[in-house]
Amino acid sequence: MTTIPSDDRYDITVRSAGLRRRKLTEKAFAGLAVASAVIAVAILALVLGTVIHRGLSALSLDFFTKPRPLFGQTGGIADALVGSALMSAADPARLAGAMLAEARAAVNTRAALVAGRA
Repeated sequence: MTTIPSDDRYDITVRSAGLRRRKLTEKAFAGLAVASAVIAVAILALVLGTVIHRGLSALSLDFFTKPRPLFGQTGGIADALVGSALMSAADPARLAGAMLAEARAAVNTRAALVAGRA
């Protein structure tokens, strides 16, 4: 019987000499990822806070009930709200149809699995 000469460079059971360096690198990049996420959330909170602070004074009943104004005039967003409501009213029917189609496909798949045809 012949033995194949083994090369320790490719043996996965041998502890690597660079393990400590890799762990430090992993921790450094994990910290960098967390710091980046915290900075991104802070910037988002700053922008959102500014929009809310400056936009609250513009909100009134007229803003929600008046139609879209002509250029240079004050008005509201009633037209946009009605359009959004109409678009949303059409979606539940489409969603229900998609859910029924998916449920039927799931039942057919289960039946095929039970019958051993899949």
